[in-house]
Amino acid sequence: ICMLNAFTGILGGLTVFSYMGYTAKALGLPDVSALPLTGIDLAFIAYPAALTLLPFSSFWAVLFFLMLIFLGLDTQFAFVECISGTLEDEKLLIAGVQLKPIVQRILICSTVIAGGFPLLTDVSLHLLKLYDTFSMDAPLTGVVTIEIFIYSMDYSLERLANDIKAKTDQIVPRFIIFLLDKVSLPLYTILFLVALYSLIFHDTVGLPIWAAFLGWSLTLIPFGVILSLIHI
Repeated sequence: ICMLNAFTGILGGLTVFSYMGYTAKALGLPDVSALPLTGIDLAFIAYPAALTLLPFSSFWAVLFFLMLIFLGLDTQFAFVECISGTLEDEKLLIAGVQLKPIVQRILICSTVIAGGFPLLTDVSLHLLKLYDTFSMDAPLTGVVTIEIFIYSMDYSLERLANDIKAKTDQIVPRFIIFLLDKVSLPLYTILFLVALYSLIFHDTVGLPIWAAFLGWSLTLIPFGVILSLIHI
């Protein structure tokens, strides 16, 4: 799955930027950077436009947007199960009552649906770009860095490997333990610092105060959840 994910990303990048190079040359622009397409515009504008140049373009366009729908559904399954599993493991009480798993999932899905309503408005594209900018690189790399640090310092990766073997009867290769122990933590720390630097000195510059406040709230939410779980 990891190999397919990486290959798909490389293939998608080659497809999109090849088309952008073709478009830049057709319009007489000096290079690709002159095209006003960045971020999510690549997926929702450049890629569909590239499909129109293929034979049976309507067929490929239908497949492309079906792929986006299935990717979104697949992500939501993992998203809901992750939150619900955490709530079940921590045995959190609401008004002194522990909710049943099905009730937890209903509340999680309802909250996600309510949070998606602003994306149905006229400013949906701007909000989507804001979410994409502030809730991806820095929070994800930061959370992964914290996870690796906790496993390597408190739980120990050797113990993790032994637990995986006891639960699944599969041996974790030594080089995986080496990568997690010696390579992953400094690598993700550097990636987190680079993402944080870009967020502070590039992405936040020029934003209205309300947009910067909303964006940084999205960035800090995962770290607030971690702190609350540690406190519990």
